[in-house]
Amino acid sequence: MAIVDAHIHLWEKGKPRAAHRQAPYSKDQALAEMDAAGVDAAVIQPPAWDPDANRIAVEAAAAQPQRFAVLGNFPLEDPEAPRRLPSWKEQPGMLGLRYIFNEPQHARWLEGDELEWLWSGAARLGIPVALAAAAYLPQLGKLAARHPRLRLIVDHLGVPLGATGVAAFRLRRRPVSLPKHPRSAAPHFRRLRRAPLLLGHRYHQDAVLVAPMRDALHRGASLALARRSQVGDGRRPLRVAGLAAHMSLEFLRALPKVELHCHLLGTVRAATFIDLARKAGAPIPREDIEAFYVRGEKPVGVLKALRTLDQLIREPDDLYRMTREYLEDAAAHGVRYAEFFWNPTGTARVSRIAYQDAQAAIVRAIHDAKGITGRLIPAIDREATPADAVEMVQWVSAQRAPEVVGIGIDYSEVNRPPEMFAEAYRLAANAGLKRTAHAGEFGCPWTNVRTAIEVLGVDRVDHGYTVLDNADYARRCAESGIVFTVVPTNSYYLRTLPRERWALDHPIRHMPARGIRVHPNTDDP
Repeated sequence: MAIVDAHIHLWEKGKPRAAHRQAPYSKDQALAEMDAAGVDAAVIQPPAWDPDANRIAVEAAAAQPQRFAVLGNFPLEDPEAPRRLPSWKEQPGMLGLRYIFNEPQHARWLEGDELEWLWSGAARLGIPVALAAAAYLPQLGKLAARHPRLRLIVDHLGVPLGATGVAAFRLRRRPVSLPKHPRSAAPHFRRLRRAPLLLGHRYHQDAVLVAPMRDALHRGASLALARRSQVGDGRRPLRVAGLAAHMSLEFLRALPKVELHCHLLGTVRAATFIDLARKAGAPIPREDIEAFYVRGEKPVGVLKALRTLDQLIREPDDLYRMTREYLEDAAAHGVRYAEFFWNPTGTARVSRIAYQDAQAAIVRAIHDAKGITGRLIPAIDREATPADAVEMVQWVSAQRAPEVVGIGIDYSEVNRPPEMFAEAYRLAANAGLKRTAHAGEFGCPWTNVRTAIEVLGVDRVDHGYTVLDNADYARRCAESGIVFTVVPTNSYYLRTLPRERWALDHPIRHMPARGIRVHPNTDDP
């Protein structure tokens, strides 16, 4: 995944505010720190304290066009300012404009006609405008409503100037709701480079992680507020790791997200599960169904739930309902783009629904979804035969829909190594399908990860935890940049790790330290 720091300053002189680094910061210093942190690119926002900051930023973008872009500025009070706007983006790396609006006159600028030339001109020319205007969010909301085609960026997540600690990360209710304005963002940047972890990346509009959050996400927040080790006699309260302490659930829910590893049948709502059982006349006690939704120390194996659902699904509309509900639930949690797995073999063999009919129902639900882009990954049932896998790939190739971005393979990996399905993956590659595979999930050998990458030719790996068992191959994976879609609540580790050690010993905590790119997902929510 391309990791972009959306907000950095470069300067040579001047006196920064106390909240900023006090020593000048150069292009070469930024590149060195970006390389060390694994940041692919950065958007430079020239600071006000250096009058040459725009020049410095443009020169950096010209020298390193794959690493830097710019949100620059010019004096808005300058009589010549309106004439500068049409050619503004002709400068090397220039994406748009950025200003700090924290004085009383700025409220008038947002509400009045004095800067109408800027707002209407930027909308017409497609120039994004970033504003640090935390004190004037209501006025900013009205501006967005007046100019729906204007791409606005709310700087610093709308956090008030000087706010620190918990106060800086607690999203308070405000008189403006930016999601009402679809071209606004907090923050919103178009990618500098494609994010390669998305099998269907051509459908995705933006994929940005702000670098200051990256370390906390890898070390703690992605593990559901993972905790530090106990101190002293063990009776002191556990402390929440890093930045996660300052992230409210509201903040985390509001973050735009990408889901890349989720199984359609593992998303079914409990009420829908119960309703399908009733319609099918299946004698499944309600408490057995409810047990599937408990993630305790000894969770019920999710594979059993998936097999049960194959027996309950009777018509394409059942698949439509499950897909629509999953995308609705995911969108409610801020997911903007989702790639999800579905096993056609079980649907065809057990549910008795032909591939084309089942795919059509799922695709119809994708089209009907609001606020989220869904993409489908038909998955090989590795507990079936290699011949069944080949047949599934043939179905996918013959009935190819634009919403289908590739194939995967799932179900139990034990005694079903990836090489058994090499022929199916060869056919998928010849058909131009992207490929991913579950490997190294149930404590299975790390060689399964290697086989998935080198024999099946996957574009990314699902789970892949046991790659850590071979330091040399883990290093090679880190160097290649291949992405591992990981699952904090993976049932294998919930069962095998002691409760007090789970968040500390889960492989996800150690994979980024080896340089491996990981992307956290829900799997079977």
